[in-house]
Amino acid sequence: MNATDMTAIEFLTDFLPRWRAGLPPQHTSLVEGFLRRQRGVLEVLVQRALATARATRGELPDTVIEFAAYDPIVARERRHDAQPDEVVVLQLQDRITQRVARGHDPEVTVLAMHYIMSRTEAILLRHAGWDAVPLMLAKPALAVALSGVVVAVRDTMGRLATHPLRPGEFDHLRADISKAEIRTLYLRDAVDIPPDAKDRLVDFATALWMSAREPQPAHVATPRRPS
Repeated sequence: MNATDMTAIEFLTDFLPRWRAGLPPQHTSLVEGFLRRQRGVLEVLVQRALATARATRGELPDTVIEFAAYDPIVARERRHDAQPDEVVVLQLQDRITQRVARGHDPEVTVLAMHYIMSRTEAILLRHAGWDAVPLMLAKPALAVALSGVVVAVRDTMGRLATHPLRPGEFDHLRADISKAEIRTLYLRDAVDIPPDAKDRLVDFATALWMSAREPQPAHVATPRRPS
């Protein structure tokens, strides 16, 4: 099992015996005492580290700690998203080049399109009053924040995770995401630039994002501020 797919308890159960085995015998009693006293602290630290690793991969959060792991990522990606479209596309191209160099060629165009579409949906969601941020991660995602705190994440499979401490508060967000997804597909089809080559991807993305910023039909993006 990949370490990032483990719980904190599973990780420590797997890691600690191997770590102990490499320690000098004279340190055994000291280490055992430390582990007994600090087991709870270690579990929390490992849980946070695993949550950060999963967030970096664009995995859906589930727990409060996993949602919190997205907060610094969204702060970083917000700055990235605020740059001119041309700069964002150049950075996306750099990401494609890096993934091709690592042998991920079959999936790079798909991942690039996921990000381009997610950024379009974020623009449309902002029309509807949401603080939406596209995330250029290993698997691109879309996050929604309230007062700077991430409360929802949508992954590349279209699944939406909402904060566990705010159950039932985001039905209107789900509806607006659905509208944004439909509108994005319409805009994508209206852009007469096939995104099947690296140079065309730039023109396609910038044209799509410009279209998304144009005033939207009222029935597609109804202005609504979350309470």
